[in-house]
Amino acid sequence: MRLRKSVPVVALLGALLVAGPMFAFHERGHMAIALIAYRQLDDATKLQLQAILKTHPHYGEFLAKGKPADAPLDEWVVMQASIWPDWVKKEHRTPEEGFNFPNHHYVNIPIMRTDGVAEDTVKQLQQNALNLPNDPSSGRILIEYPKWLAQARDPSLEPAKRAVAICWVFHLVGDIHQPLHAATLFSRNTPKGDLGGNLSFIQWKSKPQNLHFIWDAMVGWGDLESPTMSQFAIVDLMTRDLLSRYPVTPEERAVATIDLWAKESNAIATNDAYAFNGRPLDMSFTSRMGDKPATQVTPDLPDGYGPHARKIAERRVVLAGHRLSDRLREIAAPPAAAQK
Repeated sequence: MRLRKSVPVVALLGALLVAGPMFAFHERGHMAIALIAYRQLDDATKLQLQAILKTHPHYGEFLAKGKPADAPLDEWVVMQASIWPDWVKKEHRTPEEGFNFPNHHYVNIPIMRTDGVAEDTVKQLQQNALNLPNDPSSGRILIEYPKWLAQARDPSLEPAKRAVAICWVFHLVGDIHQPLHAATLFSRNTPKGDLGGNLSFIQWKSKPQNLHFIWDAMVGWGDLESPTMSQFAIVDLMTRDLLSRYPVTPEERAVATIDLWAKESNAIATNDAYAFNGRPLDMSFTSRMGDKPATQVTPDLPDGYGPHARKIAERRVVLAGHRLSDRLREIAAPPAAAQK
């Protein structure tokens, strides 16, 4: 049975047990964004989106697969659609298939840390930052998201291609609201950038963990499990809880372009991810993805950093959901209406 919205959220929290792996923006965070957006749509718009998504080449293989008994099919499909671009990284990753585009998920907008750095090194860091736009591995979300949105809105396009584009719109609106999907730190220890925090480490749960993973996990619900609640039920509860705690103003919702969303995220990364209370975060570093520094040289997070970051990340989920809802209306609207 689906959770009734009349049941107080706090009364249900006792059913949750802390266990299991983190999912955050890459699983339940994306799903929550999708539900927040989808539940604001009228029935006609929902039916139109569902009709397109049913033509998706992986509708049976993934979008509709594994539906919990308490989940409405249409809501489960959009939840799955929101994480499909991550799923294809493993299941349909070859270029020949034309589904997996790892560089579409982020953009490396530079953040400079040059205090105490020699002048020659500062110049090199600045030059490395200037070279970012010429490097495809620095991320293409600002370029590719508008293309996916245009395809999703194009009624003349083959429905299966529109369905794929809709999945990308669901996912990339979420990705760009994660602060470290729009930032890379240039410092003496990361002269070519830290790849959105992937090369910068602090102590997390008594072991070194990169800053990007931590911010992915900061939504705060990724490690909650219950023997009596399905994945849908937990995300449904999470969605209603976040909506009750983080109101969004009409002015915030009206910010509608990915360039502005990226600027917001980069500012948060500057002030609240790589710094705390106005001071640069003390971190250890590696030079390659996949490496980890030794525990004894990796600093602890400052007191208060985690709760502060969690509030920011949760609010970004709600904000992304509202903004995504408006994009979904554009997708479903006739072309003339969508352009007004």
